[in-house]
Amino acid sequence: MPAPSLADASRRTAHGRLKMLLVLLICAAPVVASYVTYFVIRPTGRTNYSELVQPMKPLPDDLPLLNLKGEGVLPQTLRGQWLLIVVAGGACDAECEKNLWL
Repeated sequence: MPAPSLADASRRTAHGRLKMLLVLLICAAPVVASYVTYFVIRPTGRTNYSELVQPMKPLPDDLPLLNLKGEGVLPQTLRGQWLLIVVAGGACDAECEKNLWL
């Protein structure tokens, strides 16, 4: 079996590098596309279901708050956190349940 020539070895090296770059480009394409889409095209579709209360109003200290386990929580322990407060009547019908889900 004859030894491969220097030209044949360099041709195979160039071909292997080309394949490696092609695989790298294919793998990097989704990441590059996401950055271009977010930072250049800038998606504009936004959905806001509420608005911020300006100026901010403090919560009363006697406000009855419950956590997900049903335990009472003091409003002072929630300082520095975002809160979503829904004000509605006492009876919760189907529309009220839908609003709570949203």
